[in-house]
Amino acid sequence: EWPQTPGGQAMNFIGQLDCSELPRDKSFPAMPDGVLSFFYGMEDLECYGGREPGDDCGWRVVWFEDVGGLARRNAPEGVFVFKEFPVSGVPEQTYFGGHAYANCDSVAPAPYHLLFGYPDPIQWPYQAESCAEVTASKFPSKPEDWLLLLQVDTDYVHSDLQFGDMGALFFWIRKEDLTTRRFDRVWMIMECH
Repeated sequence: EWPQTPGGQAMNFIGQLDCSELPRDKSFPAMPDGVLSFFYGMEDLECYGGREPGDDCGWRVVWFEDVGGLARRNAPEGVFVFKEFPVSGVPEQTYFGGHAYANCDSVAPAPYHLLFGYPDPIQWPYQAESCAEVTASKFPSKPEDWLLLLQVDTDYVHSDLQFGDMGALFFWIRKEDLTTRRFDRVWMIMECH
């Protein structure tokens, strides 16, 4: 079933991650086999920011362990479909507070999609603290228990992805939940200019 917001609005499909294609070394957290699908309720502006405890209705991360039965589906009618593009990457050192540049006045290369590491925030570098704070009543944790699972940037280079005013989505997961494959507990923060 296609993920929906509490208001019954179908969420936008953001992307898919084939975990079997990830490196299996110490540079990456241990990921389960399978596919992760990321959804975001872009049109439902009531519950999508991730800054309040009730904001968890605006996104879903769905894990498919058995990929043999997966098939491409069309988005429900009325849901904007982003232009599809493949993403590949290389390991890169990330830094707390954002990407490191020799010149502090320079701007991060756009788009900046990121898997694990420190986020490249737009507004607030203490996102792990925010995750621990806003989810405290659901699953108590400390900031160091959280890690960035995926950052998806506004991307006009490869697609027509836009989040707010040139923003980004930051999907976070507790280390314990990654180990136990509780992707239903992913927390997302959206930031924009």
